[in-house]
Amino acid sequence: MLKLYTSPGACAMACDILLEETGVPFERKLVEFDEGYLDSPAFRKLNPNGTVPTLEVEPGLALTEGPAILQWVAFQKPEKSYFPQPVVGGKPNNEYFRAVEWMNFIATELHSRAFGNLWGADYYVADKKSQEGFRNVVTHNLHEKLDIVNKRLEGKTYCMGNNFTAVDAYLFTIVGWAKPMNIDLTPYKNITAFQNRVFERPAVQRAMKANGLI
Repeated sequence: MLKLYTSPGACAMACDILLEETGVPFERKLVEFDEGYLDSPAFRKLNPNGTVPTLEVEPGLALTEGPAILQWVAFQKPEKSYFPQPVVGGKPNNEYFRAVEWMNFIATELHSRAFGNLWGADYYVADKKSQEGFRNVVTHNLHEKLDIVNKRLEGKTYCMGNNFTAVDAYLFTIVGWAKPMNIDLTPYKNITAFQNRVFERPAVQRAMKANGLI
């Protein structure tokens, strides 16, 4: 059985959500960042990065990095179209590359450069006054990217159209960090509608409950 290593509230929640959506049987291993488990020799052997999400697909063999895991999980149920197929009719499928585009945008512009830098401001910048300036710059950049997302969601139920995909699980998870970071999403009507819509999905609620988030 698949084993997902995750931590409540972390980006790994996207993988948890998609596993619940697909119905693929898996075991959930909840770990806390400060308990030392991710630095243990046994875990580092499985994932040298010492990070979540980590998906053990068979004993001793794991996939790491959320976007890769999300695609792998989606392709376990190709008939449900949780991620477009890369080739259709012998030709590159533009929808596949649009989904990859979304995943890279979320991973870099939202996850890493924006929210990630806000989470890590104390780590990256030692001086308190400089930290404030750093946060202001990152927050400004985040709002620019949220505006892009808001526009891209105009007239859509989900990121790729009318069907829920792995992209939505990832966006929902990362944008969900806005609340603990005190980022006001009120100006972004399409994003708030999207977040509410995804939250109502039974699989999302199962994942969040299992992680103690609701």
